[in-house]
Amino acid sequence: QTNLFLATENKLRAILISDFPRILSLEIHKNIFEKTIDLEIVERKEAGIFCRDECYYIDKDGVIFEKAPQTSGTLILTIKDNSEKEVEMGKNVINKEFMAELIDLREDLLNHLGLKVIDFIIETDVLKDLKVDTNEGWYILFDRARDLRSQLQALILVLEEKIKEGRKNLEYVDLRIENRV
Repeated sequence: QTNLFLATENKLRAILISDFPRILSLEIHKNIFEKTIDLEIVERKEAGIFCRDECYYIDKDGVIFEKAPQTSGTLILTIKDNSEKEVEMGKNVINKEFMAELIDLREDLLNHLGLKVIDFIIETDVLKDLKVDTNEGWYILFDRARDLRSQLQALILVLEEKIKEGRKNLEYVDLRIENRV
């Protein structure tokens, strides 16, 4: 609108955040005397790429906010979701805590085992399986319903004590059953 008085901050905020999902936070300052509106915008930062039928940038809170190119490799965290949940721009597709666990798991696999993650694959919401494709050509199966850190510790022990030299011959490691690898 052309009238500064009619541009309410709440309405303007709602419109901008709806139209621009990249906006994380927005401060609006109106100056009636100078007839100006100043916006202080903090943008979402990419933590990775989330793919279902299409790919989107996802932030550390699990919110998708912009279309992204489909990618492969180990440079950026990539999550492929095979579940049936609705995907809406500007909304959470992964809860914040699980997103933090994926970021930490990716870093821990590299730091403790020298493994680079190609992608995380969320199979379904029912099964709670998480498949992690590695740069060595084999994959790891985690149970999302259980603590990922304890499963990672089991993986570290098995790879360091039982499969020292044979990692190149692995097809997969299944950590989904508690106390078994």
